Amino acid sequence: MRHDDGSLRLADPISGENQRIAAPAFARVDGAAASPDGKQVIYAFRETNFPPVEMWIVNADGRDARMLLEIPAVVTHMAWSPDGKKIAFHGEGWTVMDADGSNLRHLGNLGLPQCLDVPPSWSPDSRWLAVVITGPAEGFCTPWDESVFKDANVLLIDIENGKVQPILPDG
Repeated sequence: MRHDDGSLRLADPISGENQRIAAPAFARVDGAAASPDGKQVIYAFRETNFPPVEMWIVNADGRDARMLLEIPAVVTHMAWSPDGKKIAFHGEGWTVMDADGSNLRHLGNLGLPQCLDVPPSWSPDSRWLAVVITGPAEGFCTPWDESVFKDANVLLIDIENGKVQPILPDG
């Protein structure tokens, strides 16, 4: 979870206790995702309101943090594949990379992520990615009403060949 002080913390949902695992000085954590085995966390942060954004990986105990890459766009909506080998996120469009930051592949600018911060969902075999997108003018949250969902859709993306299939053909 992102804390008010800008740090990244792991929280116990039962006790409410939390442990700081990353505290980038004077930076803003934009998003994070835990690995399927719970041993590592990937997170993105930026030092100002503008890119670039650095993506880091850290052990769940807060040790061994290392930068994976720098992206010239705000990074949000991160999700780790079930097999732990890939990470998907929205930066310069929807993107997938290997868990070590290599093999960065842009899947395309298929639409802005839904403003509700719904991360992408991976298929159990780590081959397909489902993303919730919104209409071109609704990329940032508007007041909570039906307009937030106008032109929204769910897209299935085959990460091997980039083929996109809308789930809701009528929008």
